[in-house]
Amino acid sequence: MIPKTNKSKMGRPPLPKGETKDAQIGVRFKSDEYAKLDSKASSSGFTAPQLIREAAIQELIRPPIWIKSKWKWQELNEQSIQFELGTPTGKLTGLGRLMARPDNYDRITVDIFCVGPTHANSAPMIRIWLSEDAVNKIESHSDPKLATFSLVG
Repeated sequence: MIPKTNKSKMGRPPLPKGETKDAQIGVRFKSDEYAKLDSKASSSGFTAPQLIREAAIQELIRPPIWIKSKWKWQELNEQSIQFELGTPTGKLTGLGRLMARPDNYDRITVDIFCVGPTHANSAPMIRIWLSEDAVNKIESHSDPKLATFSLVG
């Protein structure tokens, strides 16, 4: 008769209840898209799946503002903009880049991305979500060498 031995299980111990991630989604990319994603993930210290998960969670936490607009998203996307926006604490001014994209309901979302004030050798990226009113105030800039568009609101 062979004596029984108590072997411990191999692998990672189970996570506590409520910490497991049990829903899985498959996502497909073109080769060039995946190369960009993988490069971005590596430079950020993430794996590609971690970066995708983080982006999806951020979309839930800070959802886009979907609007109807006179602009088509292709006209605004990746264009430079000079802006002066009123805030509860004063004015926010600067130069930035527009990011626009469509949804499946003929709406668009438009954000301004710009580099914020520099503190301790780091310049944080700032995202400004634009309302429908703000997007519809976007105009061609009077000095296209400075920026493609301007927004005063």
